[in-house]
Amino acid sequence: MQTMKIDQKLMTPDILDTTIHQYQDFIDRLTEYSDIVPDISKIRSNHNFESATLAAGLVFRTQIESINSALADEDRAIIAVDIVESDQLTATENAFWGVMTALSIGSNVFHLSTDRTNDTPFTLYAASYERSQELEARGLATVAPETKLGFHTDGVINGGTVAMPHNILPYNLTINYQKPGDFHWVPFSLWRDKAIFMKKIGVGTNYRLKVTPSVYEVNGRLESPFPTEVEVPIFLNSESLNFPLYLNGNVLGARNNPTFDLSIIEDLKRSLSHSDVLFSIPQKTRRMIVACNLKGAHARDVFEIPIPDVKYTRLFMRTVDTNVVDLNTK
Repeated sequence: MQTMKIDQKLMTPDILDTTIHQYQDFIDRLTEYSDIVPDISKIRSNHNFESATLAAGLVFRTQIESINSALADEDRAIIAVDIVESDQLTATENAFWGVMTALSIGSNVFHLSTDRTNDTPFTLYAASYERSQELEARGLATVAPETKLGFHTDGVINGGTVAMPHNILPYNLTINYQKPGDFHWVPFSLWRDKAIFMKKIGVGTNYRLKVTPSVYEVNGRLESPFPTEVEVPIFLNSESLNFPLYLNGNVLGARNNPTFDLSIIEDLKRSLSHSDVLFSIPQKTRRMIVACNLKGAHARDVFEIPIPDVKYTRLFMRTVDTNVVDLNTK
């Protein structure tokens, strides 16, 4: 679990509900999707997704307004939405329509990126006990649910370039842990030590980072098709965006300063976890989170006590904004 300060102000952001009437109304408006239900892998970015966006905009208008308001607020910039489940649908049908609901609400807030490997408007992450052991054996334990994931911001890699998406949206299809823990968030506007670390690390100064990998299963094997090391600034030189922090993976060193003290990075991470204000959202099945990636850093607790004899210990999808900030990687 995250180490908290005794005097730390712990808060929960808004967690919105959806109603069964809204859920059924949304489904009823999208009869053209009946031929691909319940296969979420057939949801394509170019598969008439405009109709789903329009339907969600009408049905979930109140929730979308609240999401936009939260993301615009520098002191929050995060919100969660719980997607109701119908007892009139099978488990796989509910899984499909839960993903469709999350994506369609999200597409009313930002333009969804496309997974280049699967051509879907999301990336699906599946974790199992066996896969977690394989990830650990390959030195990729940081992407396994049983590993603590410290405070970071998200990036996208395209060839030799790295960028920060403006917004991110993770959604839990299923969580099979008795103690799934929380998703934590620190808005940069409420991080008291930000200016201190900007001075110590530098604005626009490039660092070498070993990035947290994206892992795909290809023909039964786990593969990570992206570079493992990038060179990027930690604090972006953008006054208009309030100098956002990019931190994803492990910092290996400074580009032009071989004597840079890496303990400063650990101090930065510790400072974030000890921030005066910390938002926490309990992790649960069918809960989506929307956050402005430029306005805060996030972390999650270790997922503890997996439920035995299940195919997946965790299944979640993630999509990010096509609107990005280029980090000018060389």
